[in-house]
Amino acid sequence: MRVSAAVDHQGRGPTATTPRRARALTAWLPAQEARRLRGSDRPTQVEQMVRERLAERACEPDQTGLLEPWPSSLEPHAHALRGASAAEAMFAEGWELGVISDIGRVIAAQPTVFVDPEPDPGAYAAAGDLAALAGISLPLTAPVGEIGATFDEAQQTWIIKSDSSNLRITGRFGGEVEQDVLGFGFLASIVPSFVSVVECGGRHILRDGYHRGCRLLAAGVVRVPAFVRHLETLDEFSFRHGMLPAEVYGGDRPPTLADYQDDLLAEDVWLPRNRRTIVIRGSELLLESEP
Repeated sequence: MRVSAAVDHQGRGPTATTPRRARALTAWLPAQEARRLRGSDRPTQVEQMVRERLAERACEPDQTGLLEPWPSSLEPHAHALRGASAAEAMFAEGWELGVISDIGRVIAAQPTVFVDPEPDPGAYAAAGDLAALAGISLPLTAPVGEIGATFDEAQQTWIIKSDSSNLRITGRFGGEVEQDVLGFGFLASIVPSFVSVVECGGRHILRDGYHRGCRLLAAGVVRVPAFVRHLETLDEFSFRHGMLPAEVYGGDRPPTLADYQDDLLAEDVWLPRNRRTIVIRGSELLLESEP
């Protein structure tokens, strides 16, 4: 983690306006949403080709043999994960460790995925063995990321931002910081995220790790260690905001991760460089005493 911005008492925080290149599963999006993302209509003949391609697909995706047991060669990594605080919640919720034999056949529930370059894109192509892959898909430490903090004097507010979607409030503190002076606040950091797959009714759906999954596929890597979890019904689990409707990834002919690379079913789009923000505000209140 890097703290990239000094405190600015004028409230001017770091900005990131350059859009990011992404792939959108436009074949599964409503026409209006697909048009908004690409900025134009697709020619009628192309739309007809998309419909024909989808009609040719099997209603149920082929996911035979998709989940492999966790190999003994990765036990040292499993042991380290069980001792890592970032993975504690995953194990507590019932997630288990396994290997996805072909991540391209996992069902996709996210409409877009960023494909702009990583700081070290060669790391994905170089991960030729499962031990190296486990460090990418199930990391023990958080990825490098920058956190910027500004302070608005007028509003008595801290604004903490990061380009990483994994910025979180990870703790709190309170107590005497010096004689007769108390301090209260929160801890913020970028936390690791894990490639994780939900299995329900024989279907495997990617819950987290979309950007890494697509980059691994682009590098020719398909066999990936992951967290896996079985559910009786999808009602037991909800994806985060902004995912495809359940009738898409739970219905006939759902998209898979491989479809992000299909130029007929997915398209290049440019999306805003959203920043995750934590706002901490201090206020002074005068409350009436209880009688």
